[in-house]
Amino acid sequence: ASWRDKEYRQAFMEERVRSSLALQVRALRDQRNLTQAAFGKLLNKAQAWVSKLEDPEYGKMSVATLLEVAKAFDCDLEIRFRPFSDTLSRLPAQTAEGFHVPSFEEEFEPATPK
Repeated sequence: ASWRDKEYRQAFMEERVRSSLALQVRALRDQRNLTQAAFGKLLNKAQAWVSKLEDPEYGKMSVATLLEVAKAFDCDLEIRFRPFSDTLSRLPAQTAEGFHVPSFEEEFEPATPK
């Protein structure tokens, strides 16, 4: 019943986007075995800036910031509008494992012979 309330849907969407982005940045940084300070250094930013990106309450990431993060992680970035039904079906994947994104090198570098 709460999904029928437009204000509820909008608040849910805003919270999900903020939380999801923060969790993804943290998961990708962890996957690359980077500290906040080391990741900040890659971006020429302070550790405190990275900490804000990983804070679900921050929510002020611009597209330019997300592009910088994608470049540093050597991965693609997709931003798109979608129906709520799609969002609801994908909620169970909102985990660190669900956020695993290999870098380009990890995906396409030829395997070294043993």
